[in-house]
Amino acid sequence: MLFIVDCPQVQCIKKYVGRESDELSLEVSDVINVLKKSKDGMFEGERIHDGERGWFPVDHTEEILNSHVRARNLKMRYRLLIKASEEYKRDSRA
Repeated sequence: MLFIVDCPQVQCIKKYVGRESDELSLEVSDVINVLKKSKDGMFEGERIHDGERGWFPVDHTEEILNSHVRARNLKMRYRLLIKASEEYKRDSRA
């Protein structure tokens, strides 16, 4: 069963190249679901378009406050997960 939970979302406003293996590199306009916030100005998140996870600096992002935009982003993520699942099932049958 698949659950998608509404959580804080941010959009990258300044490119970031991860320096450590647990950091998430970001391109301008990437949308990220925020999973954890640290006191040192870093967020842990999951990039919506590919599901890659990692830490990134909050000052490279801007929070998405509009609930309709967040909902649209979650719907897009859901569609991507369904498509990936369908492709996986198709490939595993071959």
